[in-house]
Amino acid sequence: MKNYWHCIHILATVIGSLSISYAQEEFTTFTEPFISLKYNATKSYSAQLQLGNRNYLYQDNNYAHKVQLLDLTHISALKIGTASKIGMGARYRLGDPFNNDAENEIRLIQLYKWRFEKASFFQHQIQLEERFLSDITKFRMRYALQCTLPLKNQSASSPDYLKIYTEPLWQLSPDHKPELEQRVGSGLGWNIMHDATLDIGLQYRLKNYLNSTGHQLFAILGFTVLI
Repeated sequence: MKNYWHCIHILATVIGSLSISYAQEEFTTFTEPFISLKYNATKSYSAQLQLGNRNYLYQDNNYAHKVQLLDLTHISALKIGTASKIGMGARYRLGDPFNNDAENEIRLIQLYKWRFEKASFFQHQIQLEERFLSDITKFRMRYALQCTLPLKNQSASSPDYLKIYTEPLWQLSPDHKPELEQRVGSGLGWNIMHDATLDIGLQYRLKNYLNSTGHQLFAILGFTVLI
């Protein structure tokens, strides 16, 4: 168990050192808590509703807690076979109402998830998104590879699983150069009740690294309930 905590500590140390290395560049730190409700209507069909927000912690070489946006997301998914599913959904993003530069956004989402029997710890996901903003539409393609490892739960406070993932993104929009982004992260999860899980983790994002590079660190706290 200590080895898993060491992995998280090493990741936090490495990402934290990036904030020092890139102090003179564009580096921003956020918290991103969310609450997610899942409903399995049938053996094949499920729906998920998620409410989350994003808050600044560190920006422009200053520490300050400030809300950046609120998210409301719905995903409907249909299971195909024993190890894959397709899904569609939408997200409404409300920008900070006290920031004149903040934009609201409507996003359409299409996704496909699958696993291989011989490597069941790994989950693959392809996701397409259409982002509708006030003056432009952006098209995004994402591929995520996630490894979920069950842990030996030695006590009630010990985590039940470890997640490690990586996700490249490619975004296109009219009159703009393509934007490439890379995300990596890791986190721990607890089955705190029969139908509820708690996830805590860190995610690092390398933004638009072919043009104007930005660096972002997210501290993520998620609570998911099956209803």
